[in-house]
Parts: sequence; C-alpha cells; structure tokens
Amino acid sequence: MMIKPRLKRFSLHFGIKLTHKRFRSRFLKLSKMSIYFLQTLTKFLLLCALITEIFSAGLIRHPEEISDISSLTTDIILESPIITQWGEWGPFDYCPPGTYAAGMSLKVEPYQGDDDDTALNGIKLLCIPPGSNNFSDSVEISSSVNQWGFWGKTQYCDAGVVTGFQLKSEVYQGGSKRRIKDDDTGANGLRIFCSNLPNGGYLEDVGGEWGDWTAPQKCLSQQAVCGIQTQDQEYVGSGDDTALNNVRMKCCTLTNIGSTCDPTDHWETILECDNTLSESPLTCTYQKNRGISRSSMASESVLNEHSVMTDIGFTSSLLYNGLSLNFAANLSASSATGYSWRSETSETFHESVTTTAEFVVPGCTKASASSATGYSWRSETSETFHESVTTTAEFVVPGCTKARLSQAVGNCGAFSVYTNYFRKEDLLPGTNIVVEETLFSD
Repeated sequence: MMIKPRLKRFSLHFGIKLTHKRFRSRFLKLSKMSIYFLQTLTKFLLLCALITEIFSAGLIRHPEEISDISSLTTDIILESPIITQWGEWGPFDYCPPGTYAAGMSLKVEPYQGDDDDTALNGIKLLCIPPGSNNFSDSVEISSSVNQWGFWGKTQYCDAGVVTGFQLKSEVYQGGSKRRIKDDDTGANGLRIFCSNLPNGGYLEDVGGEWGDWTAPQKCLSQQAVCGIQTQDQEYVGSGDDTALNNVRMKCCTLTNIGSTCDPTDHWETILECDNTLSESPLTCTYQKNRGISRSSMASESVLNEHSVMTDIGFTSSLLYNGLSLNFAANLSASSATGYSWRSETSETFHESVTTTAEFVVPGCTKASASSATGYSWRSETSETFHESVTTTAEFVVPGCTKARLSQAVGNCGAFSVYTNYFRKEDLLPGTNIVVEETLFSD
C-alpha cells in the first residue's frame, strides 16, 4: 500500500528532474541563439552605420541619389557597376591642383586567338587647366596598370573637361582560359564624357570585342574628373587572367572664375565729338553700355575657361556674384579710376545693356573723357554686375570745341564690367590740353 505513493513520488520527482534538465538545455540553446542573433545584429548595424558614414561624407556617392546639389560641399567618387571584381584596387592618382582630366589613353592587349585574352590593361587620364588646349604640357595620371598590351591613341576633350565615364565589361564566363568560350576578360573599353560635346557627347575607345556598356557615371554640376583608381588582377599563372576589372574616378568641384580672376579697371573712350569748325552747339549721340560682357582683352584660354564653367553648370548669377565680391574685396579704390567698386549694385553686375544718350559740345570748345577714371569700384552696385545693356544718350558740344567722353570699365579674366560712371573733358581747340573735366554718373 505504501509502494504506490513512493513510486508516484519517485516518478514525480524524476519527472521534475527530467523537465528541469530539458528546460535548462533548451534555455541554454535559446541563450546561445539569442547571443548569436544579437552579435549578428550588432555587426549588421555597425556595417550600416559605416556605409551611411561613407556616403554622408561624400567618399562614394551617386549623383542620382543627391537631390539638393546646391548644398553639396564635398567632392564625390564615381564607381563603375560591378560586373566582375577580380584583383586588388590600386592607389588613387590625382591631377595636380588647378587641373582636371581632359583626355584619355587605353592600354589594350590585342585578340590572342586560342590563348588567354585580357583586353583592357590600363587607363591614363591627361590633366590640364580648364579651357587649355595645350596638351603638350598635360600631366598623365593612372592607377594600377598590367603587363599585357600596348598604349593606344590619346583622345582629348577640345577646350573641355571630363565630366564622367562609362565602362564596357564582360560578365563571368564560368570556366578557364583552356576553353575559348569560357575565357574571362573583365573590362573591355571606356567612354569619357566631355563638357564641350553637346547632348552628353563622349569619346570612346573599345579595347576588346567582348562585353556590354554599363550605366554611365557622371559628376555633379560644377564638377570635373580629377583622379582615377582601377581594380586590376595580377598574373595568375595557369589560371584565367583578366587584368583590369573596374574603375573609380574622383570628381572635384571647380572654383568660380569670377572669384579668382585679377580685377583691374581703366577709362574706355566711348565717343569723340568734334565741333571746332562751328560756332553753334552740336548735340552728339553715344551708346551707354552697362553690365557685364565677355572681355575683348582676354586670351583664348581664358575665354575657353569661361565656356567650360558655363558648360558644367556655373550659371551667370553664380559667376557674377563671385565677380562682384571679387571687385569689392580687391579693387575697392582703383588706382586707375578711383571708382568705389564696393558700392556697385546689381544693375552693374549683370549681362551688359547698351542705351543711347546725348551730350552737347558748345561752339569753339573741346570736350573729352579721361583715360584715368577715378571711379570707386567699392561702391559699385548690383546694377552693374549683370549682363551688359546698351542704351542711347546725347550730349551737346559747343561750337569751336571738341568733346571726348569715356566710361569706367573693369576687367577680370573673361569679363568686362561697364559702370554708370563717366568722364567728359573739354580740350583746348587744336590741342590735347584739358580745359575742363567733368565726372558724372548716369
């Protein structure tokens, strides 16, 4: 009678022990799984944070992922879409300061028949100042370059810069070089986009006959290519060689030429009105030009640089704003004209506008405008720093006189800046002796 309860107690006791062991075993397994899960999650979160930091720092960024270009302050790196990725990345090589890529040359191994093909083996970029066509002084940059093949012809962006690239790559062929159809070649060709070519025009060099063109990679507005890095597979012996596989190019933001040119100013004669043979006053009409136009004094390379700037996204307002600040800071009281550029308004720093005006020269007198203006560029307003506008005006030349009218004009690189500041000189008849000098703003 006493045995059954003992057995029950024993069974109950034994069952509790078994249940406890099973629970502990399962708990330990769950704990290990939880720890593993937490470790994996932590690594994943750290990786996400690292990737976020890389992209937010601008180390590798794709233009289509950036909506607010105006807020961009860092350079970016373009990378070809990964089709194959054999080999190691070589070092980055950069253009010298103030220069940008404007040409390329490829090292290509010709078709090897039944032997191992590698196609593209190296890329060289040629760096020059923006707008220059003097490629004899260009600086060559390249990353890792493999041993096979020969350097081909050099192609140039004529008076332009490289603004992106496109790589031709062959997908993995799934075999070794011992079977021709399975021979891998990696990258086969390259296109570079040039700022001077319309509608996204490019230069192309196809080194190998295999593969397809990957998606174009382009710099942001106001940027050009300034560095290169390539992924290159070294010789693998009896294996399948592929040489160059991928490309990265760095895009650098160009400096606003309106901010960096060297500002000067001078008096520019508008009109000479001779009334020395008459005793009656003569009304003379002249063209007044106000604002900014391309300088006739600038060299071809300087004008080309201006074209590069506009081609890659520098608007007139950006260039003129930099020009206005440059004049105010560096030509506040000109030694040639005395004009205060600091006070100049937006009516000057815009596209030039020409108007017609008149002035009167009395009989038997002489008037002229001085070749030194005394203009205060520091006081120049935004009415000057815009596209030039031409209007018509008049002045009266008295009888027996000669009048010459001049205007204060600033020059800075590719820009000529026409102000509303004028000087009229009355000259002694038959001489260049100044009788009276008048400075005025109109």
